[in-house]
Amino acid sequence: MRSLLALCLPLLVAGQACPPFLRPCWTRMMELDEIRSCDGALPPGAEEPLCDPAGKFLPKQCSGSQCYCVDPHGEKLRYSKNRWETDNMMCNCAIEEAEIQKDGRIGVTLQCDELGNYHHTQCTGTSCYCVHPHSGEKKIGTESNIVDLDRLEARCASVGILILALCFWCFRLCLRPCRGNGAQVQDEEIADNKSSRRSSGKSLPYADAMNKTLVFAVFDFDRFSKHDQIGEVQLPLSHVDLANVIDECRELVSVESDAEQDKKLGDICFSIRYVPTSSKLTVTILEAKNLKKMDVGGLSDPYVKVEVILGKRKPKKKKTSVKRNTLNPYFNESMTFDKINRNQIEKVQLIVTVVDYDRIGSSDPIGRCVLGCQATGAELRHWTDMLAAPRRPIAQWHTLQNPEPDES
Repeated sequence: MRSLLALCLPLLVAGQACPPFLRPCWTRMMELDEIRSCDGALPPGAEEPLCDPAGKFLPKQCSGSQCYCVDPHGEKLRYSKNRWETDNMMCNCAIEEAEIQKDGRIGVTLQCDELGNYHHTQCTGTSCYCVHPHSGEKKIGTESNIVDLDRLEARCASVGILILALCFWCFRLCLRPCRGNGAQVQDEEIADNKSSRRSSGKSLPYADAMNKTLVFAVFDFDRFSKHDQIGEVQLPLSHVDLANVIDECRELVSVESDAEQDKKLGDICFSIRYVPTSSKLTVTILEAKNLKKMDVGGLSDPYVKVEVILGKRKPKKKKTSVKRNTLNPYFNESMTFDKINRNQIEKVQLIVTVVDYDRIGSSDPIGRCVLGCQATGAELRHWTDMLAAPRRPIAQWHTLQNPEPDES
């Protein structure tokens, strides 16, 4: 009862009544107070709700390993997710959707994602546009007719990708020998062209420090794939006067040899979207980075070829435009493959190949990735994520593999 009185106290001081039935979240807290043990602990499985200052339930509530959306009265809505996947769960779209259904408004629809946030593409009548996932606010200049919904969805998704593609550096500080993550001291994220002076401490006996090496490893943060290490600086503590503060600048050293770098073919980011009702598979090639140098001048003229293979049928092929003299091309080009029904999509093999265009002679493939239910690793996860979220474009980075089958 103490928690409920504490919440009502400001109202009582102001001379206002505090009827619990008008404050459903506080009522629930009062019910929990009645079943608490003498030390204030709740029974197993019971969890204290999150209330707003008015005594109503906050949109996001958690219980056990799950978090979910509720309306202001605590009624559970249809959006739930594992607790560790709900850092960005706002439930604003879920709340508005529930209000529309309650009021019986006709002709008003919302598209919410699996977290109860606004889906990045919304439509009103025949007009569609991009919105902010948390506020649902329309992004100016993104209006399009509903007939171009496929292209618009790829565009709305790529806006977020472009924002995330802005370079973020993070550095990892550890003492070698590093064993797993146990020796990791701290991870930092630093926006591009920004300086950061932050302290990090770890207890270490002086005798042990003499055989340790302090390593500053700098990474390029990437939302859709593993972080790329830019370089590192090693500082043997036996060469340092630990009694004094050291303030100096050193150049980063590459951690890969030239031979190792030559073996890398590059990475590609694209989204895939399947619409069961129209039997269409849409592939949007967004960008590629760190492609292998194929031309004499140290650059390439890349384009992307997409193939859809279904059994013994003739493969369906489409390709993007050619980007001249670059190893980091940006495409943002969509291609749609139709007449793929629900039963066939699980048997489809999708091959995405990056090719270096040559005006004279045949073009040379740089690398490829293969998606489908028979794929493995990141390619299989990307494909299953698409099947689990029909009508939504799912974007992901992939590391290019050798275009020739491995015969070894």
